[in-house]
Amino acid sequence: MLIALAVVIVVAAHLLKIKLSYRLWIRLLLPILFVLAIFFMIHFLFYNENFMLSCGWIDKTNMSDSYYYNTFYTQFIIETEYFFPKKPTNYSEATMMQIADVISSYGNETDERVDIIAIQVESWQMLDQYDVQLSEDVFANYHRLANEGITGFMISPKYGGGTADIEYEAFTGFTSNDTESITTPFNINMHSNFPGLIRTLKSNGYGAFSVHSYTNYLYNRKNAYPMLGFDESYFSDSFVDPIMSGPWISEQSCIEKMIEVYEKEVPNHDHVFVYGLTMQNHTPCGGRYPEEDLVGVTSPVLSDEDILTLRNYATILKDIDSSIGYLTDYLSTLDRKVILVVWGDHQTDAKETDESDAVLSHTPFYQTYDEEKDFYKLHTTPYLVWTNYDRSNDGTSLGYLAPNRILAQSLNAYNVLIPSYWHYFIGEEKSYKGVTANYLITFDDQILFEKSPAQLEEYSTRKLIQYDVIRGKQYLDPYLD
Repeated sequence: MLIALAVVIVVAAHLLKIKLSYRLWIRLLLPILFVLAIFFMIHFLFYNENFMLSCGWIDKTNMSDSYYYNTFYTQFIIETEYFFPKKPTNYSEATMMQIADVISSYGNETDERVDIIAIQVESWQMLDQYDVQLSEDVFANYHRLANEGITGFMISPKYGGGTADIEYEAFTGFTSNDTESITTPFNINMHSNFPGLIRTLKSNGYGAFSVHSYTNYLYNRKNAYPMLGFDESYFSDSFVDPIMSGPWISEQSCIEKMIEVYEKEVPNHDHVFVYGLTMQNHTPCGGRYPEEDLVGVTSPVLSDEDILTLRNYATILKDIDSSIGYLTDYLSTLDRKVILVVWGDHQTDAKETDESDAVLSHTPFYQTYDEEKDFYKLHTTPYLVWTNYDRSNDGTSLGYLAPNRILAQSLNAYNVLIPSYWHYFIGEEKSYKGVTANYLITFDDQILFEKSPAQLEEYSTRKLIQYDVIRGKQYLDPYLD
């Protein structure tokens, strides 16, 4: 403000031909220099991870990345709010102990211990809103396996990006959209031994491992994964001669790497949890296949160029579906009990190249999109829950699920081990079954944009728990395994 005021004074003086005295210049410049000095000092300190770590304000997170991606000015405002969060009015030790008593009443001692394989598929989506007809079912294995397990749709809060936010929600049971910061939770929320599924598994004799077919640097995963509890993580530099799909390591190679890790670790642990994050379906999608191998696509509204893009995209989806079939065929040969949970992170713009227009923008759906009526159409991603030992849920659906419920509800359906506080969320949130993008998902699969008094009360309790873990005194920490 002082700088702006000084500039206005100088410009006004020049236009009005008023001479500014030396003393007046000093009075103008000193505040400006003082403000600039403070500004650059704060810039340096807030940009410097070692300073942040020494103050205990962050725990091994890439704060500098936040400034790089969001610009200093935006991020400074965001993090100022983060460092001085608004405490909920009803937050106290007594209140949290009352919640702790209820969480403890659920327990997880009777939950079954089996091996768990989880896969988050980049940009996995149906093509319903594109108004196209395909020459074959590119979800053939998905539909076949639906009759042997559970399927449905996850309602992602993201579109076109934010993959790490979905990981955070799935593993912790918390939400990413109603915290103080818009920075990815992996950069700003995490601390050592963060509560969630992996912490609970580890305390019950599991080994936990992750495979991601891309760099460890993006979204701060190199630091966030250990905080979540993974014993070891494998990134793109650990793959040897992988099959490529355009610029990305293929789904097939990622799943083969997961099987390699699984077989390596099974002898070392009572049970294992292996998580995979794939990249094959990431755009751009053009130029990956000979034209004769592309899935056929017809459309009454799209141009030949858009149809070619969707032919490539549909063929990628077919490849992904084949890889899932390959994995379930492998799991069917094992004499160990294994549950598989697969879900997409978000939908994305289908593009032939990085410079191409998004095909969706050329469709009638795009022209008439209405947030409240069409939100679910733009944010649904498939999920699949399948086991090699239990057919009690064959052909059923859990309906719409939020990301923070995808693993909770899926594993609970087969009585597989989950944290006690996940049982609490499932049992105590009776007026809705999930939260995504601050919207509620009801038990009859409606998406609510406004909350009733009962829903607000339950929602506030969830936020209290989340505040306590991330910003508060962590009163609940002993009760979250």
